[in-house]
Amino acid sequence: MSFNEIVNVNISRDTRAVSRAAFGTALFLGRHAFFADRAQTFADLEEVLAAGIPANSAEGIAAAAYFGSDVTPTELVIGRQVPTAVILTPTVQNLGEYTVYVGAVGETPVAFTYTADASATATEIATGIKALVDANAGVAALVSTSATGDVVTFTKASTANIIVHSYSANLVPSYTSSESLTAALTAVQAVNDSWYAVATYSHLSADIQAMASVIGGMKRIYGYSTGEAAVLTSTTPNIASILKAATRDRSFGIFDAEAGITADPTSATTYGEMGWLGKMLPKDPGSATWMFKSVAGISVDNLSSNQSTFARGYNMNTYETFQGQNMVWEGKMADGTYIDIVHGADWLEARMTERLFYLLLNNDKIPYTDAGVTSIEGEVRAQLLEGVAAGYITPDFTITTPKVSTISSNDKANRVLPSV
Repeated sequence: MSFNEIVNVNISRDTRAVSRAAFGTALFLGRHAFFADRAQTFADLEEVLAAGIPANSAEGIAAAAYFGSDVTPTELVIGRQVPTAVILTPTVQNLGEYTVYVGAVGETPVAFTYTADASATATEIATGIKALVDANAGVAALVSTSATGDVVTFTKASTANIIVHSYSANLVPSYTSSESLTAALTAVQAVNDSWYAVATYSHLSADIQAMASVIGGMKRIYGYSTGEAAVLTSTTPNIASILKAATRDRSFGIFDAEAGITADPTSATTYGEMGWLGKMLPKDPGSATWMFKSVAGISVDNLSSNQSTFARGYNMNTYETFQGQNMVWEGKMADGTYIDIVHGADWLEARMTERLFYLLLNNDKIPYTDAGVTSIEGEVRAQLLEGVAAGYITPDFTITTPKVSTISSNDKANRVLPSV
């Protein structure tokens, strides 16, 4: 049973030009094997790194951006798309040490450290790591390890959920998975639903479109960044023009040349969407515009006037310098709705629904009389006043309620109060 089976609140966003913590929490959906759970919650960047998530991984970079603002969020949920294989590419260092941690679910991982010689090659390092893992019978039963050319690949056994826990910074990871991002999102949500905004490791157009589609059916928002050059030109279709045409009112994008356009986490050196979410989610929903904000974890793009105009014409947000200040421009969803309007409306609907539900729960009976209707109106008014205090709505709002004498006998018999 859900709240909406008892109380149905609909907020209309008349503009085009659940806990409070949930509205301030983001989910970063990664493709990794750092932990066995579908999702884990972290209070700060130190907790993320202490969990063995490397700083140079997509999850580490995203967390650094998210927690990098002056006023930081209190929680970050990191979710997991289950990988089929982990591929590590060595950065060649003569006499360098290369460490990878491999283990089974619920057990302390085994550390394998290969020391390169004075004339190291990537092939030699990959082969050396494979030999170390193969020599450990217990770990070798969990994974199939291969060294092909310059990479070493770990493919999980059918019964193994964990392949590679972590690795040294001189090993660059990539992953493969047979699970879609949207399927992974559903699996994460089944075990952890305490987040409002989501971003993912992938900046591939097809993944962005799929995520925008599925999030459109939720009371959530989705953020992505892209380095697709076409969004700065008249060339269509591009990812921004596609989402604009689809009128995605719960998805926003920010152009970042460093974000890449692929599903390979190593192609994205920044996750500006996470920095932006980390900047805005701690604020009261709807209380602040998402424009004019400096963002951690993203570099300014020196766009020409034409490039900036094209991007904003597709409702793609940009990060530029104006009058010496680094700031996001414009703060819009893909369909042109301002992000703060959506954030605030979701918050207002959730809070009002909860107020009315707990009014019904904590009273023996709300009589179907004008006095009972007044008690309903009181909760609606109290929540709207919170919206006024947050700066989301203006104080000249009007509440209309029906007189009980005008309500149909059928609605009364079904205990339905319409048209508040």
